[in-house]
Amino acid sequence: MTTDTKPSKFKSSAMIAYMLLLSGLLTFGVFSIAGAAFAYFKRKEAQEAGEDMYVDHFRWIIRTFWIAVPLALMNLLLIPFGIGMLTAGVTYLWVFYRGMYGAKVLTDLKSPYSNRQAQTA
Repeated sequence: MTTDTKPSKFKSSAMIAYMLLLSGLLTFGVFSIAGAAFAYFKRKEAQEAGEDMYVDHFRWIIRTFWIAVPLALMNLLLIPFGIGMLTAGVTYLWVFYRGMYGAKVLTDLKSPYSNRQAQTA
């Protein structure tokens, strides 16, 4: 049995979605919206192709986005109380960690949720 480490066509799409998610940290979430929308479209394609590991990556990106949105709104509400900037910093670091971790395990051809690796022939 030989192992083929050739990545799927979805690897570059997932990396683009991660870069858009991370770019959103510099653009007040604008690029994060694009990254999440892109991940929604590609997740469906990956599901139809049976690429479970890449479906996990797109799900990771989407969940990161949808958890960050209410956290960002909460941060805005907390600014008048003096702790909004602190909680915004924590949220920023959390999104940065999730984006970097996901991109790192993507380059290793692993799922961000488990030790599931890309299927090889």
